[in-house]
Amino acid sequence: MHTDLPPTGHPLADTVARLAWLIPVLPLLGFLVNGLLSLRAAATPGPADPSAVGHHSGDHGAHGEAHHDHGSDDGHHAARHPAAGLVSLVGPGVLLAAFGLTLAVFSAMRGAGEGMHAPYVMTLFPWMPTGALSIDVAFQLDQLSMVMMLIITGIGTLIHLFSVGYMQDDPGYPRYFAYLNLFVFFMLILVMGASYPLMFVGWEGVGLSSYLLIGFWFSEQANADAGKKAFIVNRIGDFGMLVAMFLLFANLGTLSYEGVRAGAGELAFGGALVTAICLFLFLGATGKSAQIPLFVWLPDAMAGPTRSPRSSTPRRWSRPAST
Repeated sequence: MHTDLPPTGHPLADTVARLAWLIPVLPLLGFLVNGLLSLRAAATPGPADPSAVGHHSGDHGAHGEAHHDHGSDDGHHAARHPAAGLVSLVGPGVLLAAFGLTLAVFSAMRGAGEGMHAPYVMTLFPWMPTGALSIDVAFQLDQLSMVMMLIITGIGTLIHLFSVGYMQDDPGYPRYFAYLNLFVFFMLILVMGASYPLMFVGWEGVGLSSYLLIGFWFSEQANADAGKKAFIVNRIGDFGMLVAMFLLFANLGTLSYEGVRAGAGELAFGGALVTAICLFLFLGATGKSAQIPLFVWLPDAMAGPTRSPRSSTPRRWSRPAST
């Protein structure tokens, strides 16, 4: 990974903005740590009779997601996941650090003042050097991406902190925070990417994370089906995004934001090509934001823990034998 990041001479080049690549890396590290803690619990063999676990609080800790009651019938409070303490530090902690670094970059951008006449593009490493199509893993910092980064890391930190209490008794506690950290990572890739393909990676990653969170309580068939429905419907929007990218590359020979901006003047204003590209991009946004007619997945998505209120009705969770 290059540390001397272009463009040289940019007012942000010699500031803390050079470390902006760490902002998405932090939630990615949180995902890896919490994911490993979740897999460790899932790999622990459970008893032959899962219903026996509920009578011993120690078994809750030993067998992770094997069984859990939300407010059991006998009034006893369920034991927390054995890794809950570490997860509660790592999950929100990486978001808090990312928010702090985002604030530092924002301060540097404000300090640049009128010098921010052009976006700051940092190229990390080559991704697809395939002749005519050459794409790098590069991040772009400008006023719009900065606003979105502040929203994602700031509100994301609050959501993580709230989830510490909201999901405290869930047997999938580490898995939940792993998914949530992954969601933030892909959202940051989406808004920081300097090209349409890198943005599309974040776009698809957000769809994957939505699928995982909507179907988080997958032991209930309705929840599993809701996740699959969201995943499938969003593929229609993805088709629109891909066609728009194909048209851009076929006519401009580039897929970077700055390259498209520089070459946009070559396209006929209000012509059929520009209209088609914009409509296909809109189709992608329609699927992702659940607009008519691609809204059908959203009502079912209320089954996920990030969308549905905690029910006061006791619910029994059993890990399927396949896991």
